[in-house]
Amino acid sequence: MKYSYQGNIATSAKASARSVGISGKQSIEICNAIRKKPIDKAKAILVRAMTQEQAIPFKRFQNIGHKPGPMGTGKYPMKACTEILKLVEAAEANAQLKGLNTSDLIIKHIATHKGAKQWHYGRFFRRKMKRVNLEIVLEEKKSKPKEKTPKPAPKTDAKKDAKPVKPSPKAVESKPVAKKPVNPTTNKEQPKGDKK
Repeated sequence: MKYSYQGNIATSAKASARSVGISGKQSIEICNAIRKKPIDKAKAILVRAMTQEQAIPFKRFQNIGHKPGPMGTGKYPMKACTEILKLVEAAEANAQLKGLNTSDLIIKHIATHKGAKQWHYGRFFRRKMKRVNLEIVLEEKKSKPKEKTPKPAPKTDAKKDAKPVKPSPKAVESKPVAKKPVNPTTNKEQPKGDKK
């Protein structure tokens, strides 16, 4: 049977379980609760649900009682959590065998599907067994190192901080300008060619 999710083979590990005798509704809600979470956090959620410390929120199948806190409807599905925890640990072992870093693993895909339902036979009535097929895909998500961005320089007022510019001594010293000869009678400048 093919997985419903095909990820990158080099950075992912898979595991599946067939015809597991747990409730389909409970397994759907558990899968929704731990999907896209790091593997350590997902295992902690399952263990707390098995010890009745934290309920699994039921967001789809809500014809059940509420639990204390802001969660609303929820349950402690111990048998389903036990089977799904075994599946998560099996996928983690597959990832370790593959050489992936188990501290960077996240649950990229986890799903439950209807399994083959056999009949429970009895004297007066019969009923079908609860069976599901489970699949999980773990993917290694490498944490990116935080890039240090340079701090911008503090803004300053350019007019206040501007220093007065002193003229250089070379610019002050100018070459002497030759004066033209002046005619004393007319007080006008005499052309160079006319000399009396």
